[in-house]
Amino acid sequence: EHIGAAVAGILTDSLALVEYAREEAAEYRDDHGIPVPLKVLANRIADYAHAHTLYSAIRPFGVNMILASVESGIGPQVYMIEPSGVVYGYRGVAAGKAKQTAHT
Repeated sequence: EHIGAAVAGILTDSLALVEYAREEAAEYRDDHGIPVPLKVLANRIADYAHAHTLYSAIRPFGVNMILASVESGIGPQVYMIEPSGVVYGYRGVAAGKAKQTAHT
C-alpha cells in the first residue's frame, strides 16, 4: 500500500521478485504490526537476489527493480536493486535500455 515498484528486465523474473516482495512485506506486517520500512524491504529483496548469484544450480534474476516510498518523518525514498543483489539509495534513478539518456 505504501511502496511502489518499477522493474526493467525479464518479465518472469520481475513477477517472481514482486511476489517475493509482497510476501516479505506481509510477513513483516504480521510479525511487527506495522508496514515494512522501505530500506528493510529493499535489503531483504537484495539479499534474495544476491543468493541467486551464489549457486550454479539456480540462475540469477535478470531484472533491475526500483522501489519508492514516502514515509512520514523520513520523506521520499528511492532504492534500486541490481541483478547482482546490490542495492543503492537514490534521489532519482533510471533503469533499462535508455537509462544513460535519462541521466543526462
